[in-house]
Amino acid sequence: MATKVDIKTNIESASKLELNGEKSLKSLRTYQVGVVYKDEYGRETPVFTNEDASFTVPKRASSNKNSIVTQVINKSPSWADTFKFFVKETSNEYYNLCMDRWYDAEDDNVWLSFPSAERNKLQEDNFIILKKPSSSNESVKGNSRYKIIDISNEAPDFIKTDYEKYGSHDLVLSGATPGVTEINFEDAQWEASEFYDAILVGNTTANTATPGITDTGFIGWPLESVVIRFSSTTARTSWLDLSNISKVDGDFYKFVLSKALKGEVFNATTGTSASGQITAIIPTGAGTVTVDLAKKVVKNKPEFNGRFFVKIRKDSDIEEHVRSVGNPSPSFNVSNNVQQYFINKNQAAGFSGTYQSYWQSVRENWFIDEAERDAVGTGSGSGTKGPYPEDDGYGILGDTNALTRRDGSADSGLRCTMELSLNKINDPDKGGFDISNNSSTNQEFLKKMTTEGTMFRWKEDPFQIIYKISAGTRSSLDGTQGAGIYNYGSKNAQKKHYANKSVRLYLKFKTTGYRLLNQQASGTTEEYIHEPLDEGLYPFNYQKSYTAPPSSGGNEWTPTQHGYRQYNASSAAASMTTNSTSTAFGDLGDGQTGTTFTVSGAESGGAKTSNTIQIISIGTGDEDPIGSKNPAIWETEPREDVGLDIYYEASQAYPLSLNNKTNELFAPYGSKVTSDDVIQITPGITGTRYKLFIPDNTIISDWAPTGHGGDTLLLNIKTDNIGLQDVNFPLTQTPVFPNIVNPTFSSSSNPNVFQDLNGLLADNNITVKFTRKDGGYTTARVRMFSGYKGSDKFQGLNPLGDVDSVVLLKLDRNVSREKIKIPYFNCYSFGNGVESDRIRDDFNAVRLDKGVKVSTVLDEPYEEEQRANGLIFSGLYNSNSGVNNLNQFIAAEAITKDTNPSYGSIQKLKTRDTNLVAFCEDKILKIVANKDALYNADGKPQLIASNKVLGNVTTFKGEFGISKNPESYAEDSFRMYCTDKQRGKVLRISGDGITPISAIGMEDYFGDNLKENDLLIGSFDDNKQEYNLTLSTQQETLSFSEPAKGWTSFKSFIPEDGLSINNNYYTFKGGELWQHHTNEIRNNFYGDQYDSSVDVVFNEQSESVKSFASMKYEGTQSKITQNVTDGEYYNNENTSTIPGFLGKQGWYVESGITDLQEAGEMEFKSKEGKYFSYMKGKPVTAVEDLDSKEFSFQGIALLESIVDGGGTPILGCTDPLANNYNPNATIDDGSCIIHAPPLDCSTQNIQFLASSNTLGTISVSANLSSDDMPYSISIVGADGFTHNSPIPLGAAGNIPFSGLSYQQYTVTVTSVNGCQATQQITLTPPPPPPPPPAPVGFAITIADLGDVD
Repeated sequence: MATKVDIKTNIESASKLELNGEKSLKSLRTYQVGVVYKDEYGRETPVFTNEDASFTVPKRASSNKNSIVTQVINKSPSWADTFKFFVKETSNEYYNLCMDRWYDAEDDNVWLSFPSAERNKLQEDNFIILKKPSSSNESVKGNSRYKIIDISNEAPDFIKTDYEKYGSHDLVLSGATPGVTEINFEDAQWEASEFYDAILVGNTTANTATPGITDTGFIGWPLESVVIRFSSTTARTSWLDLSNISKVDGDFYKFVLSKALKGEVFNATTGTSASGQITAIIPTGAGTVTVDLAKKVVKNKPEFNGRFFVKIRKDSDIEEHVRSVGNPSPSFNVSNNVQQYFINKNQAAGFSGTYQSYWQSVRENWFIDEAERDAVGTGSGSGTKGPYPEDDGYGILGDTNALTRRDGSADSGLRCTMELSLNKINDPDKGGFDISNNSSTNQEFLKKMTTEGTMFRWKEDPFQIIYKISAGTRSSLDGTQGAGIYNYGSKNAQKKHYANKSVRLYLKFKTTGYRLLNQQASGTTEEYIHEPLDEGLYPFNYQKSYTAPPSSGGNEWTPTQHGYRQYNASSAAASMTTNSTSTAFGDLGDGQTGTTFTVSGAESGGAKTSNTIQIISIGTGDEDPIGSKNPAIWETEPREDVGLDIYYEASQAYPLSLNNKTNELFAPYGSKVTSDDVIQITPGITGTRYKLFIPDNTIISDWAPTGHGGDTLLLNIKTDNIGLQDVNFPLTQTPVFPNIVNPTFSSSSNPNVFQDLNGLLADNNITVKFTRKDGGYTTARVRMFSGYKGSDKFQGLNPLGDVDSVVLLKLDRNVSREKIKIPYFNCYSFGNGVESDRIRDDFNAVRLDKGVKVSTVLDEPYEEEQRANGLIFSGLYNSNSGVNNLNQFIAAEAITKDTNPSYGSIQKLKTRDTNLVAFCEDKILKIVANKDALYNADGKPQLIASNKVLGNVTTFKGEFGISKNPESYAEDSFRMYCTDKQRGKVLRISGDGITPISAIGMEDYFGDNLKENDLLIGSFDDNKQEYNLTLSTQQETLSFSEPAKGWTSFKSFIPEDGLSINNNYYTFKGGELWQHHTNEIRNNFYGDQYDSSVDVVFNEQSESVKSFASMKYEGTQSKITQNVTDGEYYNNENTSTIPGFLGKQGWYVESGITDLQEAGEMEFKSKEGKYFSYMKGKPVTAVEDLDSKEFSFQGIALLESIVDGGGTPILGCTDPLANNYNPNATIDDGSCIIHAPPLDCSTQNIQFLASSNTLGTISVSANLSSDDMPYSISIVGADGFTHNSPIPLGAAGNIPFSGLSYQQYTVTVTSVNGCQATQQITLTPPPPPPPPPAPVGFAITIADLGDVD
């Protein structure tokens, strides 16, 4: 068959409700499914597969119970009986690790600590994957894959460093700009802080001078490992090494840092500073900040004992799932922030002729996009509106309102939580939307906001709720919706305008559970809390599941509204509707008037038109992280087995067709029966979608009730428990669709339900699923629904809900293309993202294997190949260990051996000693097995030693082969026999080589006859030491005797095959086995009786013509035919057991032939222990039988007539007056009969009596008048046998007729006048006599060489 197959595979992923281990398919793996076909003899193909049979289990499925559902679409090969599935998965072993704690690293990465017992599971450059976060039983859905940067077996010094704080104080700072190392503090504030102690400065008076320690007054003097940190209400720096503090003449103290401050220059126009530190805290470099001073102290804490440490990069997933857990005092640092505006439909529409200027005034800014872009045309003319609904924005309208949401198959996929656009894309190319020329802040912001797991918040949100980007977030730059959005025109020239281009984000985000305990208020710092029940919910209008706490005014805030902000009291505008004391939030668009867009980033008395989106990272407090009793679980990423194409057996063998032998293999008794098909029915009252209802716990109770052929099964439910149900209604819904009922129906209220079900099968495939105890299932299509009631069998299409009738399903026999869930698993899933394939996940512990049986695919097409000259060998069978590898043919090893094609095809193989004998058509070969020969220069073997299974090939002497008749092969000990039909030879292969035994007296016979036979059947009779050869066409069997060294006899039996076992000889005929040499009846085979015969050839003095007078033989009984009328006594007895023959069975002469005369059948008489017979020639019954060369033909006689014309004489009556006159007769033979005119037979009274005995004799006694004589007697048997006897004048009494067979006869007496009388009589055989004694052998003149059975 061709190797092309069509396999469809899917993942069946079922949610787990409990945290227990269940068999599953490992996530983060790619699987390839293949199919193997198997014939009735168990022979299997290689693996066949295709591209659609490959799939990857995503990480998000790690918390589920996963299985493979597959379906073979292609037609199965005709020779196949079953098929099974194999699975390839090339990853190596993996491990799970329980994380203890996490620590921030000095390079802004993170250290993870693990128990030292897990150390061998990890190496540098490995990858680890976060599967479960700490203190949670939810799986991590994101990628969360990290390369190990470093591994330390001891805690790094940075982790062991503790910060003993001197205190915290708000100070006025100046000179804190990016890149500087020196900053200044006002002296008065410093000297009033808790860091200052005047005693350390010293005391100077007129009389006494007390030397001071330091003029800085710093309580931590001298500066050894002193660090400083700056913070605000929204951000803070890391600890910075402090190298010096000094008092400068004037009004400040100078602090010198070991490294320059990091950060970007503050953008006063947009109010942003991207990913900076100091600029996010004090944008202008001067102002009041919170200052912390501390001393670094290295401590070996108990939590470091028995741990090793792994460094990985820090990202949003680490922030969310690692650093946010076990953090006793988390803080949220702003790493990036941008201004967010809002453009609604009214703002962007209705400005005829000013679209371009309007969008130019928007500038390079982010905005929630609900703008209409009516001016965008198709390019066919100015002002033409183009059909671009995706170019209109839908902001935070979500999917709740059908009138305002995106619609259509293309647009519905873009529904999201918020559409956020960046205007003014600085790409001069026509149609280009490359943002590389836009600000780095916006580039970084776009990257962050399209990364799953990024956390952000709105600064103006009263509760500063923190959200997280979810899977499904898309961008106009990802190629799924073009490259970007045109704002006001689609003409070629307009496509180059920066202001005409926007890039849009289709954001999906959820809550993290973090928010302020109370809403923001002026002059207060609110505390963050975490609400687990508020985690993972959608806000706003898209699939809304979260409602923010109401503000003091009772309203829920959204980012399209003004929010809370701090104003200087002197600059707060009385006209503002959204200041710190307002109770209602106004729309951001309220401040937008006219035909231009107002950009306002300053927190001044004017109407601010934007909010601030802040990218958030989680910071740690001054306390150490806390370990969790429910730790995070990490998984090592395994290495791939590159280049291996190994498939593992993954299922049982499934039948291709249902019958009485395969149905339980397809679906065992007790399999659960369900159906998932949804059936379309039109019209319908409640709807058009219905489902076949089968109650829970329905199972197969029986297969194939009598007479149903294996495709019919019974369920354990009554006929009033099955029906169709509208999928839109619950199970208790009252049926409203006629004849289509819910499970609550009764057959009395709906007797047509089965008729309806069967009527649907014409246009719908209704499939049922049979789930086994191992979780796998098979499916089949239903061909008929009915009921079954014991011996009453079918209840028809309307069983009427008989309480004793169970549901009967008749299935489609062809199940080769149905869906199958295979019970393959390679891990246990625990429902929280953790998957394991080994006990306790200990290093090198026993793990689940991929399977015990493997196979692979073939590069070349898989098809049948006839290699007539090649040999292949399998693995070994070890009877001691029970290992059976006879079905293994490992192609990677040298398992083949080819012979010379000129020898013809290999017809027969035979092992002899340690060698292999190969019988080819034209040659007989000897192949060295399990060794090889080393040769001298003269070609003679010198040494035999090798590990080869098949070694050198040598030939037997002689140009002989087995032709194409391997059936002629037979063997006895070291001898082998076969025929070479092409050469007309019968061969014996023995220790002396090949001997043509056909040359022993039978060369001409075999030379003439072998080529005429298709089958030449050979067998060896151990009992008689004879090779028996049967010629199928001639229907002759000949025997070659090893003791006699010649061909001794023809045999009567014509077997189909034969063999000897334990010195007993058996043959086969018509499929029946026959044992020879055990039958006491001579020459009886397969229940048929044969005559034994001996052909005698003699020719002494061949030059003389001899006249044979008699023949004699010495031996057993001769044949004697019973005759009770010839006056002899030796032939009166009947001992025959042959139906139709009366007399004695025995030897007789069938015929004799010379070149001058033929003899007929002759029987013998016994004389003094010998048997004699006169030689009798063949009877002369016609002129052509006369031979003029015989003496009896020659002599002188009277001339009776001369025939003119040389015609052949015709004997007969030549008297015209005779009753039997023959006008064609030329010679009168004296047979003329002249009678008076015939009498009226009705006046005659012909009387006779016929009687019989058990010896096959009928006696006739006729009572006729002299006028009726002479008369004749005719005997006609039912089988057509006819005997006529004329009775001469004067004959009287009983006239016997013997030698008749046992049957019914009609006896007719005919008078001389032609009048007749008839009588019917039946001959019955006597009881069979006891078997005769064993025959006595003889051997003088004639010998019986027939088989004695």
